[in-house]
Amino acid sequence: MLIRTLWLCKNNMFATSVSPLMRSYGISTVAITDPEKVYPYFQAIEADLIIIDANWDKDDHLGITFLADLHQRIPGIKAIFVTTTLQNKLCKKLEEAGAKGYFYRNSRNIENIVHCIRQVYNGEVCFGETDPALTEAAI
Repeated sequence: MLIRTLWLCKNNMFATSVSPLMRSYGISTVAITDPEKVYPYFQAIEADLIIIDANWDKDDHLGITFLADLHQRIPGIKAIFVTTTLQNKLCKKLEEAGAKGYFYRNSRNIENIVHCIRQVYNGEVCFGETDPALTEAAI
């Protein structure tokens, strides 16, 4: 079983760097940086889910606004957000916008990312990951 993912990032360096690892876990990745190309790419690769960078702009998280538009064009779309900073308010906004998952881009544990993708692919939600530095500080 290959899970097909489309990654919408303001810069595709992260998606490109994890792509070989994702492939070893049965997850294909196609990365794009232009929101206008999401719909045609999503259809062309028959994506199972989309992974969206939440932090496009400090004032308006484009990913959140964009997800509402995507839900209109692709009802039932499964979306996971990725961000470089953990913000509880942002996580709540993501969930309210219809996201099914979230992971922290700077995670050193690729298994957390794979787990989140598999959970969402299987119809579950996955908002469990936290900033590793915050978790360690709490222990």
